[in-house]
Amino acid sequence: MYKERFSEADFLSVDPSTVVADANCVDIEAFDARFLEAAKDADEAGDKSRALAFRLFAAVSRFHFRPEDKAEPFSNMASFGDGTRTLMGSDFDREDIHTLASVADKIDLLPLRTRIADLVWSRDKSRVAHSRLAIDGYVQMVLNVLSGVGTLRFERSSATGISVQNFLERALVIARSTGWEKAENDALRGAFTEVIRAAVTEGGMALVRFARLGLRYGIENVEAEVGDLDSKADEARLRNEFHEAIALQELANSIAARKNQGEISSEGRLRLAKIHESQADASGDSSFLQTHSLQLAIDALQGAKGVREERQRLHERLKEAQLHFADEMGSFGHSMDLSDEVKRLLDGYSGLDLLECLKRLALTELPRDPDKMIDEAREQAQKYPLSSLFATSLLDRNGRTVARTGGGIEENDTLRHKVIQQFDISMSLAIGAAVVPARTEITQRFYIPEQLLYWICRYSPFVPNGYETQIARGLHAFLYGDEIVAGSLLIPFLEAGLRALVAAAGRADTTISLGGIEQTIGLGNLLGQHRDILEKVFGVNQIFAVENLFVHELGPKVRHTFCHGMTEDGSFYSHQYVYACKLIFSLVMLPLVQEATWRRVKPELEKHLQS
Repeated sequence: MYKERFSEADFLSVDPSTVVADANCVDIEAFDARFLEAAKDADEAGDKSRALAFRLFAAVSRFHFRPEDKAEPFSNMASFGDGTRTLMGSDFDREDIHTLASVADKIDLLPLRTRIADLVWSRDKSRVAHSRLAIDGYVQMVLNVLSGVGTLRFERSSATGISVQNFLERALVIARSTGWEKAENDALRGAFTEVIRAAVTEGGMALVRFARLGLRYGIENVEAEVGDLDSKADEARLRNEFHEAIALQELANSIAARKNQGEISSEGRLRLAKIHESQADASGDSSFLQTHSLQLAIDALQGAKGVREERQRLHERLKEAQLHFADEMGSFGHSMDLSDEVKRLLDGYSGLDLLECLKRLALTELPRDPDKMIDEAREQAQKYPLSSLFATSLLDRNGRTVARTGGGIEENDTLRHKVIQQFDISMSLAIGAAVVPARTEITQRFYIPEQLLYWICRYSPFVPNGYETQIARGLHAFLYGDEIVAGSLLIPFLEAGLRALVAAAGRADTTISLGGIEQTIGLGNLLGQHRDILEKVFGVNQIFAVENLFVHELGPKVRHTFCHGMTEDGSFYSHQYVYACKLIFSLVMLPLVQEATWRRVKPELEKHLQS
């Protein structure tokens, strides 16, 4: 429940449009600070009713907006180490929604009226009038931006920017839920047509984004509006705009598949493979990027007929590139004095752009050298011998014994248990003193579009082809502190990421059992049989930490616990789970942040960030 009770009279005592800096702005988050200032002024003047109204306006202005989410489009902007979080839409109870419903159509400020109407409908689907008010509000905001009347805080390409995309998507979600064929939605259909035509004129990723949006929600005539995508993709390839070319060709293949009962033609697959191979050719001396692109080219031909020779040729090229793969990879390391104040840590982010901030976060609080950790554990055991003299039983939350260590300082399992205990302490300090403050700083300074994380995943060889969307969503949730979503998406993915690197190195990730049945090996065997490859890619420290945190019997066994349905809600907010998500974020980023690779990748990511 929203903590402050408010009435219709509270709303009627204020005019929110009088306190905003730009009444034409359609970006509701821009009003947050002004509403808070107005609330403070009202408090100082003793006007409790006005103060309450403006605090509520500020609260609904700073949700984390997720337009595609049918259940909770207004999520919390941040969560904190003590288990608290910022406000979300579901915090408003029936009485709150009833009061908001009574005043929604009386608010003149367009973005605020639209947000409140949508909040009312999202919490009470019986309020059809408010769904109409919300749809019409989103459409009007789009039209205002298209005409140049509506303004936005950050975006340079307003007409085809992320905000317009979000407004349209939210309107489409509501319209599809309340009756898409209604004549009242003609204005929405018309607004989308105007935007898609502007996107076609702009070309590139703007075209891809809005075409995908139209296809996803079944907008008529999208295929006719976008034109010849194969030619557009080929033109982008010739300009060495490879990620644009790939996106355009994938879109073309998707449209073709819709017309052909889900089948993508061999010609379309060959076109996509050609783009990936061209990207490999343009990778210069980076065998890492070349290997990744060639593997994607091979994947693009999966299911195509009559391409056996082409697949074989690409496989030969891939093997040649892999010869230099291990030599190019180095190990990563980063140390940090956790006794430093948080302020000192945050000072390191000052002046950095968004991509550099994400790079710095990826390198923050990486695991320590295992040899040093073992030496420290042995030293502690010798200093306090009673702590290691006797066998130890490890219990789960129900009091059942799940593992045991032997007694004695030099027992391997005893030393490993002490190392894991020290690792657990360092994880707790890392999350509280470094990771949470850093990601909060980043998300408060920058808007991080999920699409940017999608392209980071597309570049990272740790993310297998076809997993990019779900991992990007998990990374997005991690950065914004949505721990349950982050953990649920990222933790099961770890094995797929490591498996992709093993396969890229030419190793088999299966065993053949009796009867000739080929079975995929599990994470534990993956770490055991192919540890040398994984350590070459990520370094000894990271793989040792993965083993301790995810699979070792004496550790928290994060992956096992989650995948077997033994993770309670509160566990996702523990330092083990948050650090697990942070470690996966680092594993996605680490192959990209080497100096030579980063110089090539960052400019491409900046293009996607600006599109």
